[in-house]
Amino acid sequence: MGNEDDKKFTVWRFTDKPLRLSWVDHLEELYTGSPDGVLDFCGQLGPPSKLKSETSLHRDFCVFRYDAVPMWEDAHISNMKLRLTLQGDAEIDAVWWRSLMLLLSAKSDLAMVSGLCLQIRKKFTVSFWLYGEHVMKAAEKPEKQIILDIAQCWKMALGISDGAIEVSRRSPRGYRKAFTALVWRSV
Repeated sequence: MGNEDDKKFTVWRFTDKPLRLSWVDHLEELYTGSPDGVLDFCGQLGPPSKLKSETSLHRDFCVFRYDAVPMWEDAHISNMKLRLTLQGDAEIDAVWWRSLMLLLSAKSDLAMVSGLCLQIRKKFTVSFWLYGEHVMKAAEKPEKQIILDIAQCWKMALGISDGAIEVSRRSPRGYRKAFTALVWRSV
């Protein structure tokens, strides 16, 4: 920590290439730069609700810290993520922008977050991906407390007074819900 690369983020897109290719073959790096530059670039992409209407197949957009690539095989990524799924299109634009600004804000509660993903499908999913176990083990708090702190910080940024953010752990068979971080009542 402490060098200029620590303050950079990269915007990625999962492309609509034929699905028989590997995950890495679908990743396209769109932009790397400062938090302000990332906000400007994402603003040019347009709101998620508009991107949904322009895509024939699913499309994912990710913003990750400069040292991490949005793939589970990256040494910087853990097998855990916090996920919020929205049933309708009405709130996605505000949820995406507030989540993005939270990631770029350098809040200490988000030090264990490596990136943010937006999945555009029939439903929208926004998720924070966490850094790998080597980073988590070096933290001063237990893993579950770190996750609950991130969920609480995210909840406050979104203005959610009650609801739930799902925490998933990836296993060789796919995702398994680890637990649900209940986020009741504002503090």
